[in-house]
Amino acid sequence: MSSQGLAFTAMFVLDSNTQFRLGPPRALTSPIYTDDFNAVKALGAVTSDRRERRSRRLSLRSGRATPPLTGIKPRTRWRRANHLSMSDNNRLLAVLNIAMADTAITTFSAKRFYGDVSFEVTWRPVTSIPLADTDGNPGTVPEPGWLPLLTTPSHPEYPLTTVGDL
Repeated sequence: MSSQGLAFTAMFVLDSNTQFRLGPPRALTSPIYTDDFNAVKALGAVTSDRRERRSRRLSLRSGRATPPLTGIKPRTRWRRANHLSMSDNNRLLAVLNIAMADTAITTFSAKRFYGDVSFEVTWRPVTSIPLADTDGNPGTVPEPGWLPLLTTPSHPEYPLTTVGDL
């Protein structure tokens, strides 16, 4: 199943995929968007010299991760440190994976819902930074040829999720 199909998947624990839906995306002319835009432009470029070496490694690692599999090793270390039985460990991993699944389903449902606001939802760094002179925001300046460190995924940006970091 593609990640887009998650929007139509039945929930495991939550009552519905709208139970914790976020509000709409920020306006492209908002001060928060302007601050985020400028931070991503400076730190998120493939050629950025302002990003710390450790941040680059973490970004590249998280960009490769498949959310349901992310973090199994840390959880195993936690299990050992807390002397969980195999049975308790299996229950812990099952509950965590169910929580991550409901999070992913809720997130992709919101991505589909807000996908109707196509200009703002699909306005991604890879396009918004080179085309900043067309966003109506005087606080954003275009940088032609700007490319992100990570490949832009093929689903709407908003809401941004870090399911793999749970």
